Formats: sequence, structure tokens, C-alpha cells
Amino acid sequence: MKRARQRPDKITAPETYTNPISYAIFHSVQTLDEVVVQMDEKWGVDRLPALVSAETASRFGSAKAKLDAALETNDDVEVARRCSVLARGYAAMDVEAERLG
Repeated sequence: MKRARQRPDKITAPETYTNPISYAIFHSVQTLDEVVVQMDEKWGVDRLPALVSAETASRFGSAKAKLDAALETNDDVEVARRCSVLARGYAAMDVEAERLG
């Protein structure tokens, strides 16, 4: 993801405080971040895409770029959708990396 999303907060992020779109995006990304942390702990930071086929890594990269685009446009519905796609992508890469050894 291009930029870190900060929890909507009255003091540190007043422009997002009480904004339902900001909260929706924050929680969608937070859910994906939990998956990323698990995969980074298992395989190493940002290492998993290098352990799978080029085709799988390419699909993952495309999905990540689409999430970044949704974040840039502040599209909460698309961010939630793309976070789900990436979470499934991490699961698929995990299975493939296990299979490939």
C-alpha cells in the first residue's frame, strides 16, 4: 500500500474524525494488515510474492495496484473489495509457496 492510513482521531487526524468513509477505509485496511503481518512473520517481510510463480506474483501485484488506486480516490467500497481480494491472494500465495517448498 502506498501510504499508511491513520486511525481517524480528533487530535492527530482532525480531517478524518467523524468521517464515515475514513473509518470504513481504516477498518478495511486494518483487517488486511493483520493478514500481511501473519504472512510476513511466516515468510519474511515482503518475501512471499518472490516465492510463488510469476503468474501468481503478477496477479498479486495487479491487485495491490488496484487497492492503491482505490486508496488514492478514497473509495471506501472499492477499498473494502480490494482488501478482500488481497487477503485471498495472500492465502493463495501461502498455499502455493508451501506446495513449492
